[in-house]
Amino acid sequence: MSRNSGRIEIHRSDLWSTPLWRVNLSDNDIHPTKTSLNEDLLQFVIGEVEKNPQVIEKSNRGGWQSRVDLYNEPALEDLKKQIYNVCKSIFPSMQGMYFQQMWAAVNKKGHYNTLHQHGQYMLSGGYYLQVPENSGEISFRDPRPSAMANWITTNIIRQGEWEKYMPKASDMMIWPAFLDHFVLPSQSDQDRIMISFDLNLRF
Repeated sequence: MSRNSGRIEIHRSDLWSTPLWRVNLSDNDIHPTKTSLNEDLLQFVIGEVEKNPQVIEKSNRGGWQSRVDLYNEPALEDLKKQIYNVCKSIFPSMQGMYFQQMWAAVNKKGHYNTLHQHGQYMLSGGYYLQVPENSGEISFRDPRPSAMANWITTNIIRQGEWEKYMPKASDMMIWPAFLDHFVLPSQSDQDRIMISFDLNLRF
């Protein structure tokens, strides 16, 4: 501190920050996507629903989810390449990426997903194929268990326990798999369709 100026030099360190990575593949120059990618994937998901209409219930309430090994499907190869490109941009030192789970999800009006996380993996994410207006935001919970009990946290560091995002078609979101999240009920008459995935990386 300088006695003459009366100014205090303060250094701030943001401890334990939690990243959320977002990219829209349709308008990103680094990772351009085929115009037909979403159309092809939508047709694939519709075909999966027709072949396996029974609901696999996990966090979904009313929504349809596929089996979790879609990463073996040839129709998903282009999407897997896009996911790899995004992860390589986030983590330049990455030496390998391994899909642990990949599944499709369809939410109709009134459907939602309860609070959950995928903490046994490194990263979780989703690629959004069709996102009608009011079809349900994704909401993430502050991962610091004691944070919301403290006045300074809620009034100075950040406002509120939740962060909500309304994705749009061609958005890809990736986050640490330990992060609790849920999807709000859809208010749309059109289907909300996405492909979710869990990853492990090698450095």
